[in-house]
Amino acid sequence: MGNVLEIIALALLAMFFPALLAVVLIALRSRRPELLLGSFFAGGFLSANTVGLIIVFSLQDASVDSSSSNSLDPVFYVVLGILSLVAAWVVRNRQLLVKKGKSPEEESGKPDRLTRALDRGSPYALIAGLLLCAIPGFSALVGLKDIAQLGWSTAATVAMVIAFFLIMFAFIELPLVGFLVAPEQATVKTIAFNAWLDRNANRLATDVLVLLGVLLIVRGVVQLF
Repeated sequence: MGNVLEIIALALLAMFFPALLAVVLIALRSRRPELLLGSFFAGGFLSANTVGLIIVFSLQDASVDSSSSNSLDPVFYVVLGILSLVAAWVVRNRQLLVKKGKSPEEESGKPDRLTRALDRGSPYALIAGLLLCAIPGFSALVGLKDIAQLGWSTAATVAMVIAFFLIMFAFIELPLVGFLVAPEQATVKTIAFNAWLDRNANRLATDVLVLLGVLLIVRGVVQLF
């Protein structure tokens, strides 16, 4: 039960993956946010689950001695934790540059590549989802590793991976469902949510990356000793 709760916590942290937050911000500013969100979700969810299942079953089937695997675990967590802290620094540094008006995109007067891709329409949003979500974030990598170590049946493992990514994509799923069920109310709430996300997205992503990095380093050090 403890491992499952940890996996759920990692999925919640994965919701703040910077690329996902960026996509939500860009889509909600567009004229047809439901099309961009739906297209990105279709590509991203398919890509994330495909890669995730490959990783999980590869880890389960790996013919590596358990003692050797356990000895590598602390190194895996410490390295991933350090990378997470580096990523937090990069996101934070970019935020400071944007506040100072020194963003490369703003200086050139051109939007970044992700914005340009999504502005081209839903087919490009689908492709962006396939490409961006093919590489799991730090939280997702640890979550997938933990899922592989549960030792569940194939069906249960597949269900757990799907559930993990359903949680991870919540910031895309919730507005999308709102547009489909109650478009008028969703439009009003989307304006408020977009304003809040615009103010807090970078800080949230940075804080989550720092928190994850510290937790992974501590986890690695504890396992090492």
